[in-house]
Amino acid sequence: MELTMEQRQEISDYISTAVKYRETYYELYDHIINALNDSDEVYCLNHVAIIINRDFGGFKNIQLTETNYQKQLNKKYISYFRSEMLSSFSYPGILNNAMIFALCIIIYFGKKNQPFNLGSMLVAIQLSLSIICLFGFYKIVANRLKFLRYSILDNFLGYLCSFGLVLINSFLSVFISKDGLFDISVDSKLILALTLFFFGSLYARTFIKIYNQKLNVLAI
Repeated sequence: MELTMEQRQEISDYISTAVKYRETYYELYDHIINALNDSDEVYCLNHVAIIINRDFGGFKNIQLTETNYQKQLNKKYISYFRSEMLSSFSYPGILNNAMIFALCIIIYFGKKNQPFNLGSMLVAIQLSLSIICLFGFYKIVANRLKFLRYSILDNFLGYLCSFGLVLINSFLSVFISKDGLFDISVDSKLILALTLFFFGSLYARTFIKIYNQKLNVLAI
């Protein structure tokens, strides 16, 4: 049968209330449209329900599949993020790490025997990770407004863009701040700040690299 625009809109409205992610919506919508186009029967919304129950096990099964699939994607891409960070210690990524490490060594020995204000370095670390965090959540909200529903990868993106900031702020609060749990020397604080600077840079570069890639949503 040939579907009219009104019928297509009715199908869209019908499935929109049951699916959460736009990838699921597009896959389900295309499947239903193709199935109806191949059918010789007169269009009826009940046929849509029959297709959903027959081919997908109903809306409840679709929702359960979405939940399980999102967990699998999160696990897969968190592992992928870790592997990308580790791969930066092999050629050619190790060259960037070597330059950042050399900069840390220069700063350490240049400031070791004289007063050093950690404030500017800590602000730079927090600012760079805050920008990543804000950018990530901006993209989530912007795409939500644009496509009228979330992507199944938004949970991973939200976790990824905020994890570095939360982790580093925790280290700062515990070890470096005046009210920290541990009272450590200025030299130790400098070493810790440079360590955070190195890994903060590594985290930011890995995030940008992964974000610029087109992650595969449909394959686990």
